[in-house]
Amino acid sequence: MHVRKKALAYGTIFNAIVSYLDTKFKLHSINIPAENAVMRSDTERVAEKCRRSWGLGLDAPIHNMVRTLESAGAVATTFEGVSANIDAFSYMHTRPIVVRNTAKPSHSRARFDVAHELGHLVLHQGMEADSPYLEDQANQFASAFLLPRTAFLKEFPIHPRIDWFELLQLKTQWGASIQAIIRRAYELGLIGAVQYRNAHVYISRSGWKTLEPGEDSIPPETPEIVPTAFQLLAEQGVSSEHIARELHIGPTIMQKFAIPLQS
Repeated sequence: MHVRKKALAYGTIFNAIVSYLDTKFKLHSINIPAENAVMRSDTERVAEKCRRSWGLGLDAPIHNMVRTLESAGAVATTFEGVSANIDAFSYMHTRPIVVRNTAKPSHSRARFDVAHELGHLVLHQGMEADSPYLEDQANQFASAFLLPRTAFLKEFPIHPRIDWFELLQLKTQWGASIQAIIRRAYELGLIGAVQYRNAHVYISRSGWKTLEPGEDSIPPETPEIVPTAFQLLAEQGVSSEHIARELHIGPTIMQKFAIPLQS
């Protein structure tokens, strides 16, 4: 099966699970705006607007990106076995859904993936987000959302040569990868093109493209709504196996969404 079709099939199945849970619990109301952005400055403005409307401010890190997403009415999940080339995907159905691949070992990059998908949900509702332009917009949103301009301009260390220890401290503080921090600094004009290129050469030679230092300082983030809902249903005597039969979903598919089987 084509990778995209397979991913969408998983999404359709998971939406059925979420719709079922929506009938059993009062989930968070949906509070994800539909915004338009043309220029980079528009994307920056939208990211700041979202932070303010969700009470996150513009001067503090987001401690849990998945929880932030789910508090705004979306539901997050993970999947296995679709493709290593898909980091995450999102769509709007009964409620916004973000599905993240479990294959990526980097917690900081996983946070960026979730913020990227939030960007699609905010900026590209009703659109097929499969163009380089829209992907770039979602990256811009994620960067501005995780590393808000006001605080970043104050905290990024400006030196003739990049101080990697200070960047590692920023990574630990903000939960963003060093690569994302370098990119943000370049976009905001804090480093020039030569320094940006040299930084990427260093990152590549150091083997940080796949796994950077400092990942152990960033705790993993896992979906909360669906696991909690299934736990509460189990306590009420409704097993996940019973729900799978009711929804005509195979037990192995349920397990792919990290839903433990309870008979």
